[in-house]
Amino acid sequence: MKARLYRATGEARNYIDGYTLYFPYNKKLRKETKQAGFGIGCSQGTGGSVIRCNGFDVESFATTNLGRKVKIESMSDFFQYWVRKMERLYNDALKFDDAEHWEIFNLA
Repeated sequence: MKARLYRATGEARNYIDGYTLYFPYNKKLRKETKQAGFGIGCSQGTGGSVIRCNGFDVESFATTNLGRKVKIESMSDFFQYWVRKMERLYNDALKFDDAEHWEIFNLA
């Protein structure tokens, strides 16, 4: 599954976690967790680095406003690389659905 990137609006866009990298859950996880997906609060650091702040469950888009959608390609090369790495780890965790792969995704 592809990750989506959102930028906070208003004053929140200037916070250290002004961006959210969102991973939608597949049907199985949505049914098990009663959540829509998983978000990682993050931002672009100096020199194109990534600042990863926090992870959180997204109940639904009806109750959670992540901001406006942003093209991942508009971010620095390193940020894009990080997003693609996180997508690979997330897809592996979905595929194998075991503690080892979920832990790798959560610690990356």
